Amino acid sequence: MESIPPPLDDPSSVSKEERTMAMICHLLPLLGFLMPHFPVLNFMAPLVLWVIKKDGLPFLDQQGREVMNFQITISIIAFLGGLLLALTWWLLIPIAIAGAFVLGVVILMVLGAVRANDGIAHRYPFALRLL
Repeated sequence: MESIPPPLDDPSSVSKEERTMAMICHLLPLLGFLMPHFPVLNFMAPLVLWVIKKDGLPFLDQQGREVMNFQITISIIAFLGGLLLALTWWLLIPIAIAGAFVLGVVILMVLGAVRANDGIAHRYPFALRLL
């Protein structure tokens, strides 16, 4: 398994195209929230961009891998949380936890997009490093 290199010492060495594509890759999973009838968009949209553009843009390759690892992790957590919510639908605590989870995920994705737009490599906390 290849590890993600540490953040770049000189963010100005990352081209504008790489920064823009990496920022878009961090923001594309929000489509899953905006289009609830297609929940796999949180996973599929950044995957398509990453696979198409990763060979020519090393910063996008690094950040796309990070986005995919994070999306896999939160998909697993959301699935398990959905099971818990289905089993305890009558409790308000799982609903509050789900709301906090969604808010935290959105904040982390926007933070990643801002950092990527600045040319700084972003690592999501708690993400499984599968790719």
